[in-house]
Amino acid sequence: MIASIPTPRGARSLCLAAVLSLAPGAAAPTEGQIINTLRRWSDAEPGWSGDVEGTLALAEGNTEYLELTGGANVQLVAERHRLRGLGSGSLRRASGEKIAESILAHVRHNYSLTALVSTLVFVQYQADPFRRLARRTLLGAGARLDVVRRERWEAALGLSYMYEGEEITDDPDRGIEREGRGSFFLSAIGDLTETLRVDVSTFYQPLFSDFADARAYTAASLRLDIVGELDLIVRFDLTHDSRPPEDVEPTDIRLSTGLVFDF
Repeated sequence: MIASIPTPRGARSLCLAAVLSLAPGAAAPTEGQIINTLRRWSDAEPGWSGDVEGTLALAEGNTEYLELTGGANVQLVAERHRLRGLGSGSLRRASGEKIAESILAHVRHNYSLTALVSTLVFVQYQADPFRRLARRTLLGAGARLDVVRRERWEAALGLSYMYEGEEITDDPDRGIEREGRGSFFLSAIGDLTETLRVDVSTFYQPLFSDFADARAYTAASLRLDIVGELDLIVRFDLTHDSRPPEDVEPTDIRLSTGLVFDF
């Protein structure tokens, strides 16, 4: 059962099928994970916009579990200010016991200094105890540069200082680690042809005290018009942590393809 209640300016896409998925099946540690917060937003039109989505999944038989997921995105655009917030959470229970739980909240503010340059301030909270992450808090400030802003293409660069506090559940002796990182991003989206659209977001986050300790994340997708409002989408995700936890591979790659219907 899926319930989705988007506002008029919210995202209105329904994924009809996932044909291919290559990703780690086991719950790996979330240490070093980067959340893509560049998408999920409607166009920067004045006023409020947003969307809310909830999912209830119930499985019985060979696999039995109850899963609840939900999320919301809101945006306020007023003159030179742009305030955005997103939140999501999930809970899965099996045999009366909680087996998965995660929370994410992110708020950011941009102020346009010029037509191309904006300030960037954000705060983020994340928790996923069943994947070792007791909590992670991020505070960041920097600038965003819109290098391309055309009818068919948009591209932006961003740089900021990010304070990170992180606690891992199964390492009580480690306590809360507090570090300062740089956070750089590149965002590009546009039409390669009349029927083919590309979307790329890349993040790079080195530790200021040791640039060899860095995290990176890239999400890229191609969306091809098939017929009417039905599109084929192919997506590639790459996550890299130069110094992952023990017994964890430094790089994860996910490739997926599916169908999307807009209405």
